[in-house]
Amino acid sequence: MSSDNFDLLKEQARFLLLVRGDTKLEHKSSDEKFDLISKLNRGFREITLPESIAGQELSVSILMASQISNMSKCFIRATSCLIEKIKQQAAFEECLSLLAKQDKQLVTTLIRHARGVKQTWQLSSVVKELSESLCLEVKPLAKSLDQIKEKVSLLRLILRDDNPFANEVMALKLMQAALANVEQLKDNAKQSINLATTKVKFLHFSTIVKKEAFDAELELTFAFKPKGKLDQAWGNFSSEVEADIIFLRSLGGFIRAALVGGQDWTSFGQTFDTKVGYRGIRTSAYKRQLGLRTTPESISGVGAQVSGWIMGLISKLLKWPGISVNDHGYKWPSLWSVEVVTKLVDERLKLLKEAYCTLSGMPSLLEKQALDWPKDKKALSVVMVQSKMPLKKDFSKFGIMLADFKYRSKHRKHIASVAELVLKHLEAQNTDEKEKKQRADLIVWPELAIHNDDLDVLVALSRKTKAMVFAGLGFIEQDGVKGPNNCAVWIVPTKHQSNQREMIRLQGKQNMMADEEGKIQPWRPYQLLLELVHPAFEDEKGFVLTGSICYDATDIALSADLRDKSNAYLVSALNQDVNTFDSMVEALHYHMYQHVVLVNSGEFGGSFAKAPYKQPHKRLIAHVHGNDQVSINTFEMNMFDFRRDDIGEGMRSKIETKAKPAGI
Repeated sequence: MSSDNFDLLKEQARFLLLVRGDTKLEHKSSDEKFDLISKLNRGFREITLPESIAGQELSVSILMASQISNMSKCFIRATSCLIEKIKQQAAFEECLSLLAKQDKQLVTTLIRHARGVKQTWQLSSVVKELSESLCLEVKPLAKSLDQIKEKVSLLRLILRDDNPFANEVMALKLMQAALANVEQLKDNAKQSINLATTKVKFLHFSTIVKKEAFDAELELTFAFKPKGKLDQAWGNFSSEVEADIIFLRSLGGFIRAALVGGQDWTSFGQTFDTKVGYRGIRTSAYKRQLGLRTTPESISGVGAQVSGWIMGLISKLLKWPGISVNDHGYKWPSLWSVEVVTKLVDERLKLLKEAYCTLSGMPSLLEKQALDWPKDKKALSVVMVQSKMPLKKDFSKFGIMLADFKYRSKHRKHIASVAELVLKHLEAQNTDEKEKKQRADLIVWPELAIHNDDLDVLVALSRKTKAMVFAGLGFIEQDGVKGPNNCAVWIVPTKHQSNQREMIRLQGKQNMMADEEGKIQPWRPYQLLLELVHPAFEDEKGFVLTGSICYDATDIALSADLRDKSNAYLVSALNQDVNTFDSMVEALHYHMYQHVVLVNSGEFGGSFAKAPYKQPHKRLIAHVHGNDQVSINTFEMNMFDFRRDDIGEGMRSKIETKAKPAGI
């Protein structure tokens, strides 16, 4: 279309029709590309192309149709049939090459579809070359992880749903092994690491990292290949430590590829959900090398088994010289070299080994957050939210996922109403006329209180109050995880500048109640420890929060593991045996020698908070009596009263504490 005939209104109208999937199929429009994209989206097996169309124009149309249709089956069928039709034309090779550079997943899906229906375009030389570059013949290793004792392909390992390198400990072990081969990697800097033929040997692979893994040797044997058409990379850059910087950038890409579970280190993992609607042509791996979202959530969603620390390290390794990247709330060296990174990795592994929950047999996931606090802040303002829904009978009436449409509407309304009640309660509690905002530091909800689709309500509540939230999610399904699972969610506002206004992470549940057995699958690959950095003691260890879901809190091994690791223990519960849980908290707050907060469903009541102060009336900080009621309770949790070190002695309250139990 010439610029003289350009009509903005018509272009916008066509684009709206494309996104809505609305077209008059019997009649041609005045725009041939519009017709082509419409037919691809509708799944036409027979499409007549404009005579003048080039490979570039065709690939752009296919990409737009792919994103509008979200790679639907009918789109894949139509596109594969179209490519079969043009396999003898000049546009064929150019179109496929451009598609592969822009969207490797799309080309992989198209080739596999063509093989399934025995179309002949997939036998061409260009497709064979692409298949080799994309490693389409490489299949995930089928063996159980604990049975893998020999040398195996790294790619076959990371392609598994239970990718053993998708957690922080094993990613650091892999990085440690790669740093030991630094000279080999520098000598082959002009080639690409071949993940398919790179071999790894480790005797302690498991779905949940074992403590033996920290001291076990991980044997890594690199293999290389010449850079092909899909191995796009920007040219070298000048630097005083050019050799180290180039190597470290390659190392960052290598580790990120292992984390996301694929060859393309710029991708976003299997559980990164795309938003509904058309949002423009997605960036290619080539462009993402310069600007890439590098957060734990970008690896595998809110259930990622990595912390902001390792993602911050990878961000630093991958950054282009002169570009500023997010520090993720951690302090980093100003100059980077192989020796500096080796020291960082070794120290982090040592820290994770010390934080390992030995009796429970699981690693700790250490997150550190610096919040917007004044330097004289002494206590956390805690809100216990005892909501009523869901009731226990609702799971048998509406199904364990509570997905019934009418119930969903009622449940969401209840969550929103209780969230509004929290704001009103904070407003009523506020007696300072100068403080107009409803502020809180920590809001705790019961087990299963929030449906996953209503998480936006909690995020809005967190933003409104500037508070952290710990809440039980309804049963959820996770990609690559046997489910459904019972999880709690942490929502933590971030202070450091980021597009993401809060950190959202999951805390899993391992031990099932009688009603859950056989229906809900255990999932607790880590225990999240959230360290809150105090602005007056930035270089000292912060106040550490951790939490459990209901029945997990009865595990004596877990409380023993956490006794010397946390400063406050939160429990989200949906439990009708209130007396037993009362007795449990009565014991835990003293044996762990810290604040213990239990929030139960309003159906059964009995939410309360205790701390090991000497006087009984000081020891019971908050308590909700009675059942079948919505209740909001607030109290102050001093962060220094039960610290084991001398940090913040002057900020302790004047309340007398009990003598420490043996062993502390």
